[in-house]
Amino acid sequence: MKIKKMTALALATAMAFTLLSGCGGDSSGSDNSAATVSPSGSAAPTESSAGSSSGSYNVDNLSEATYKVNTSAKAATLQTPGYGEAIQYFCDQVKERSGGKINMEIYTDAQLGGSADEMISGVTTGAFEFITLNQGSWGDYTDAFMPFNLPFLFSDFNQAYKFMDNGMADTITDNIAQDTGVHVLCYFDMGFRDLTNNRGEIKTASDMKGLKMRTQSDPYQIATFEALGTNVTTVSYSELYSALQQGLVDAQENPLSNIVLQKYYEVQKYLTLTNHTYTLTTMACSEDMWNSWNTDTQNLFKEVAADATTLCRKGLETSVQTDLDTLKSKMDVYQPTDEELQTFKDAAAPVYDKIKDAMGQSRYNQIVSAAEAAKD
Repeated sequence: MKIKKMTALALATAMAFTLLSGCGGDSSGSDNSAATVSPSGSAAPTESSAGSSSGSYNVDNLSEATYKVNTSAKAATLQTPGYGEAIQYFCDQVKERSGGKINMEIYTDAQLGGSADEMISGVTTGAFEFITLNQGSWGDYTDAFMPFNLPFLFSDFNQAYKFMDNGMADTITDNIAQDTGVHVLCYFDMGFRDLTNNRGEIKTASDMKGLKMRTQSDPYQIATFEALGTNVTTVSYSELYSALQQGLVDAQENPLSNIVLQKYYEVQKYLTLTNHTYTLTTMACSEDMWNSWNTDTQNLFKEVAADATTLCRKGLETSVQTDLDTLKSKMDVYQPTDEELQTFKDAAAPVYDKIKDAMGQSRYNQIVSAAEAAKD
C-alpha cells in the first residue's frame, strides 16, 4: 500500500504538468471542454430546503476563486437523484452561498484523469482542486475505508447512515488526510453493491467459481471475491463497459444506480441482488488548500457538504426501486433466499480474519461494535 502511494507521489509533479497541459495550462479553468458541466447557480432543490445556511460564515470574508472538480461521473449522472445530483448541488450551492465569489467547474467523465493515481496526485499537486473518488479507489493509499471492506456488515441504509454519523466519518477523514494529504469534505452514499454477469444465473456462492470478475482496486474487496472463487481483475471504472463488451471480464459488481447509468445491462444479462458491501463516494480537496482557507470559507464548505449529503441520501432512497424496476425490464434479476445468501457470507467469512489481522483486534472490535450499535 505504502509503496504504491510513494510511487504515485514521486510521479506527482510530472503528472501535474501533464494534466495542466491537457486543460490548456490555465489554472483558472477558462479553457473548458464542451463536455464540462457549468454550475447553474440555481436555487437549492426542494429536498434540501431544511438545510439552509446557518450563518456561520461571512460572505465578505470569502475570496474570489474558480476551482476545477474532476469526477468520473457522466454528465447525465449529475441530473440523477442520489450522488450525481448531490455533486451538482454541492457545486451550485458553493457558488450561490458565496454570492458568486467561488465558482466550481465540473469536468465529467474523468476528463482530467480517471485513475486513483491521477485523481489523488492531481488534487494534491494543484492540477485541479476537487475530486470525487469512490471509496474502493482509495485502497492502495489508505486503510481508512477498512470498515466498508467487511462483507455484509450492514443490513440497510439507516444502519450505514448511523454508522457514519456516529463519528466514523470524522475518523475516516482524519485517516485519509494523514495518509494522502487529501481532505474529504463529505461522503455521498451510493448504496449497496450487487453482482452482474454474462455467464449464467448466480444463486449461491458456488455459482461464482471461475468467473472473470472485475472489482475495485482495494486489496480486501479483491480478497472477498477471490474467496468466492472468482478470477479477479481491476479494470478502471471508465473502461469497464468496453471490458464487459469485449469479454475481457464477464462479471462485475456495482450499486444499482451505476448499473443503470453506465448501461451495463446492454452487455450483462444476469443480476443477483447480494447487497454484499455498501459504497460511498467522496468529495475532496487537498489538505493544504483546506488549511489555507479562513474559517468563513471552511464553514461555507462544511454547510454545503452537510446539505449535499442529506440530499444524496434522500435521492438514493427514492431511486433504488426505480433503478430496480428498470433493470428488471432489461435483465434476469434474482433475489437470493436467506439460505442462499448465507452461502455467500460463509464463503466470504475468511476475509474477516484477514481484515482483523491487518487492522488489529482493538480497531476491529470498535468497528463491529459501532455497526451493531447502528442497527437501532
